[in-house]
This record gives sequence, C-alpha cells and structure tokens, in this order.
Amino acid sequence: MPMHETDDDEGDDNGDYRTMPCPHCKREIAEDAVQCPRCRNYLSDEDLQTRGRTIPKWAIVTAIVMLVVFVFSMVLRVF
Repeated sequence: MPMHETDDDEGDDNGDYRTMPCPHCKREIAEDAVQCPRCRNYLSDEDLQTRGRTIPKWAIVTAIVMLVVFVFSMVLRVF
C-alpha cells in the first residue's frame, strides 16, 4: 500500500516515514536523508560543501617540506 504524504514531519501512526526519490538514482529514500544510501551522492550543495573532501595532513606537511627544501637549495645556489 503506498504511503501518502502528510503535513506533519512525524509520519503516520504506523511508524512509517516520509520518502522522496533520490535526485540522482531515483531510489526512494528518507525525506530527511543527507546522503543517498544507494548511490552515495549528497542531496544538497550545502551538505556537499560541509562534508566534502579535505586535504590530508600528510599532504600539507609534504608540500611544506618540499617547499622549504626547494627554497633552501635556491639560496645555496646563489652563494
């Protein structure tokens, strides 16, 4: 039996919750979902930005060390 949307956010008395289709894969997901459990896409740009990929610390440290070595080698060539 299909579930009908209601005006309240709690769903109906049977414990069912409101669903909507994923905008990417069209699978029915919870209306308050942040990410689709099937295709793993975020449902809004705000969630994507706050939960986006970050640069690992090891990459930042490596870049800094390489920059220091490069600058130091350039200084030694001048003298």
